[in-house]
Amino acid sequence: MDRNDSRIRFLKGISDYLWDRTDSQGMLKCYKHHVEHTGKNVYSVIIDSKLYELTKDEAYFEKAKKRVERTLGNLRKREDGVWVFYPGNFDARNASNNLIDAGACIDSLCFFLDRFSDKLSADEVERIKDCIFKVSDTYLIRKCPEENFINQRLWGCTGLAAAYRIFNEKSWKSAVLETLERSFKEQNSDGSFPYLPYPFNKEENTHIGDSDITSYYHSRHVAFAIDAMEKMGVKWWTDKIKKGVDFQIGITHPDGIREMNFEAKRWYWESKYEVGSNPFDIYNLVRGYEREGDPLYRRYAALSFNQLLRHQLKDGGITSHLGKQQNYKCRIFWNAHAAWAAKVIEDVPLEPVPLPGKQLSYFKESGVVKFENEDYCVILRGRKKPMNISFGGSIGGGSMVYLGTREGGWRNLLDMDEWKDQIDNNFVLHLPSRGVVKETREFMEENGRDCSRRLYKAWAELRAGNILFSLNYPIRHILGRYLDELGNVYTSQWSTDSKTTLGKDSVRFVLRPAKRDGKELEKTEITRAYEFDGGGIRIGEKLKSEDRIKKVDYRNNRCLAIIKEGGKTEDGKLVIEKDLKFSLTTP
Repeated sequence: MDRNDSRIRFLKGISDYLWDRTDSQGMLKCYKHHVEHTGKNVYSVIIDSKLYELTKDEAYFEKAKKRVERTLGNLRKREDGVWVFYPGNFDARNASNNLIDAGACIDSLCFFLDRFSDKLSADEVERIKDCIFKVSDTYLIRKCPEENFINQRLWGCTGLAAAYRIFNEKSWKSAVLETLERSFKEQNSDGSFPYLPYPFNKEENTHIGDSDITSYYHSRHVAFAIDAMEKMGVKWWTDKIKKGVDFQIGITHPDGIREMNFEAKRWYWESKYEVGSNPFDIYNLVRGYEREGDPLYRRYAALSFNQLLRHQLKDGGITSHLGKQQNYKCRIFWNAHAAWAAKVIEDVPLEPVPLPGKQLSYFKESGVVKFENEDYCVILRGRKKPMNISFGGSIGGGSMVYLGTREGGWRNLLDMDEWKDQIDNNFVLHLPSRGVVKETREFMEENGRDCSRRLYKAWAELRAGNILFSLNYPIRHILGRYLDELGNVYTSQWSTDSKTTLGKDSVRFVLRPAKRDGKELEKTEITRAYEFDGGGIRIGEKLKSEDRIKKVDYRNNRCLAIIKEGGKTEDGKLVIEKDLKFSLTTP
C-alpha cells in the first residue's frame, strides 16, 4: 500500500488522535469520563502495529510498545486472586467492565507479541506472556462462558482465543468453544441477535425490551465470533456467520449507516445515528467477501468505510455522529474500535461496486424487511418487543422506518422519533382517558427502575461538563415521557406481533395497534400492503375497529402522494382506508 493511500491516512489520523491525548507517562485519560480507559486505549497497539507493518516507520512500533508497557502496568490482582486490568469494574466512570477490557487487552497484547517478539528482549517477552497467562487462566476462562450478555462474553473470547494460540491450553479452547456454542444457540434464526437473550427479570433490573434485536451490538457479535473461531482453528464461515453478515446488511442504509430505531438499548443514544460501530461492520464484510465473493459484501464494506472517512475530524479522530457530542460513550471508544478495521485494512475497498440487481430481504424473527434497487431503498419492520423509556425497539407494526433515494444522497425522507406517538405514515388512535392515577401507577411499574439509569446518564454528562444538558436530561427523558404516557394512546408502530406475508415484490402486514408496553387493541385490525417496482412504492392502508375511539390521526409524509383516502362506518365498524404512492418523480 502506498503511504498516501487513504486507508493509511485514516489509521494515521486515529493514531495521532490517541497519542496527542497521551501524557509522557503513557497515560491516556478520557476527556469526558475522567478515567483511563485501559481496555480501549490498548487498541492503539493494533492500530500502530498495522501502521508499522504498512509504513515501516519505526515510530509506530515504539508507540505500540509504549502502550503495551502502560497496559502491563495497569494489571491488578483482585482480592479473590483473579487478575484483571484497571480500571475495569474498579471505577464506574470507566463505562466498560472487566470482561470487555480483559478481552481487548489480551487480544492486543497477543497481536503485538505474535508479530514483534523478535524485536523484544527475553525479559520483555516473558513479562507480556506472564500477563496474558494470568488474566486468561484466572479470569477469562471462567467469565466468558458464564456471562449473560452476548457482546461481553464474545469480546472476552477474542482475548482468550488469542492466548490459546500462544499457550495451547486445552481448557482455554474448551471455554471459548463453549462460549461460542452458547452464543450461537441464542442467535435468532434470521441471523439477528437479541441484546439480552434470557427473559426479563425485575429482580435483575431488566425489561422485556432488552431481548429485542440490537443494531448497535450486532456486528460486534459477528466480528468477535469470526475472530475467536479463526484463532481456534475451526471453520468460521458457517451458515450462522453468513446469516449474521446478511442481517447486518439488511439493517444498513445504502449510505453505510445502520438503522438505529431497531436498537433494544435506546438509552445509550441522543443522536439519530452512529458510525462508531462501522469498524466491526467493515471487518465482517471484508471477511465475508473473502469467503463468499458476494459483491454486495464488497459494496457495503466500501460504503461503511466511506462513512468513517466522512466522520474523521480535523484532529484526526472519528466521531460517532456529526453534531453535539451527547451520547453516553466518548470519542476514545470510537477511535479505539477502529482497530477492528485496521485488522483488515489492506482489503478494505474504497469505491462501492454497483448494486448486483434489486434486493428484497425478509428477516422473519426480527420482523425486518428491506427492498433496495439502484435508485431507492426502503426498510420496514413488523414484529418487535414492547418498549419502555430506555429499552425495546421503537418502531414496528409494518412501518416504514427508512426511505431514501440515490438522488437524495440516501438521507432518510421520513421523520422518525424513538419515543413520540406521531411519526410519519402511522395510525395514532386516541381512546378515552383511564385516569391519571392508573396511568401513573402503570408508568412507574414499567419504568421505575429505568429512571435511575436515566439519572445516572445525567450525572455522567454533568461530570463531563455538559451542565445544561445534564439538568434538562431528566426533564426530557423521565418527566416528559411520563406526561406523554398519560394519554390513552395506541399506534400502529408500537404493534409487537405483526403477521407478515412476503410476495415476489411485495409485503403485507396484519396487526393490532398497541401501546408502548405492547398492550393491544383487541377489536382493531390494520392491514398494510406495500408493492415495490423500479419507479417507487404503492402503499395500501386499511384500519377496521369496533373499539371506542375518540380520534384517529395519520400524518402523511410529503414524499408520498395520496391517491385515495376515506373513512366510513361499515357494519358498526369504523373503517379508514388510504392509498398512497411513493414515486421517484414525485416533487
